Amino acid sequence: MNKKNSVLIKKTPIYHVSPRPGGGWQVKQQGVRKAIKAFWTQKEAIQFVRSLMKQTGGRVDIHRRKRNSSDLPKSESEFWLGASQTSLDSLWDNDEDDVYAQLLEG
Repeated sequence: MNKKNSVLIKKTPIYHVSPRPGGGWQVKQQGVRKAIKAFWTQKEAIQFVRSLMKQTGGRVDIHRRKRNSSDLPKSESEFWLGASQTSLDSLWDNDEDDVYAQLLEG
C-alpha cells in the first residue's frame, strides 16, 4: 500500500481512574505505563479526566478501591510521600538510562 492510498485511523483514547499503589488516585491512559496525574481523591481524578476528555475525546473506566482501610493513607502528607516514592522508584530502577552502571563498566 502506498502513502497515497493509506488511511490513518486515529484510536479513541481510553483513560483509567484507578487507585495509586502509594495511596490516592491516578489518571492513566490505556497502554501508557506512567500516570498522567495523581490526586488525593477519586472525585478530583474524575473531574480532571472529564475535562481531558472534552479536549481529546475518548472514554473513561473508573476503578474501585478495595475496601481495606490499611491500604489508605492516614494523611495527605503520607499520600504525597507514597506517590513520590512510586515515581522515584520507577526513575531509579530504569535500566535503559543507567549512567552509573555504564560508568562502572567502563
